[in-house]
Amino acid sequence: MLVRAVVVAMLLFSVISSPDSRAQSTVTKADVSRARSEIELLKQNIQIKEAELRLMEQQLARQSTVSPTKTTSKPVTSANAAQAKPVSQPVPPPLTAPKRANVDPKPYEASVVQRIAMFRTDGSAKWLVLDEERVVFWVLDDEAYLVNLAVTCSGLLDAKSLKLENFSSKVRAGHDGVLFDDQRCQIQSIQKLGGRALPKPPRN
Repeated sequence: MLVRAVVVAMLLFSVISSPDSRAQSTVTKADVSRARSEIELLKQNIQIKEAELRLMEQQLARQSTVSPTKTTSKPVTSANAAQAKPVSQPVPPPLTAPKRANVDPKPYEASVVQRIAMFRTDGSAKWLVLDEERVVFWVLDDEAYLVNLAVTCSGLLDAKSLKLENFSSKVRAGHDGVLFDDQRCQIQSIQKLGGRALPKPPRN
């Protein structure tokens, strides 16, 4: 831009001051005004560029004086790991087996035929508690069912009487339960028992 302004100025000066050029070609006032306008425009452009240059220099100087803050993380070493406090995890309570009755459960476990969803009873079934989660019910002398309860029922071993909760004489797993001493234990699953190894029902 600066070079162009100088060239135009030199041309204008030579045109105005040279008598030969006046003789050779006629220079009008319009040509002179147009040349002067271009020179003024070029001067303004040069001033704008110089102002932009000064602004850029000020910004660069300001950025160089401000040092960026860097966060440094402390490397993890074996010593730091040893000093770190271990996170305490909750310890689950130990699992306790349900209390068992003074009955050998193996013959009943060996007599399992299949798992079923329900069985029928008239409410007079005989029963025998194996532990706090299992009860055997006899509908007939040769027809028995192992009822597995959903939770451990405390006090089941000492129950004097048991009653099967049922609807329309049907005992259903996942719906009905075993009732005793104002308690209710829901039945989780039912297994049908049979075979020669099945013991006879008790006399209760």
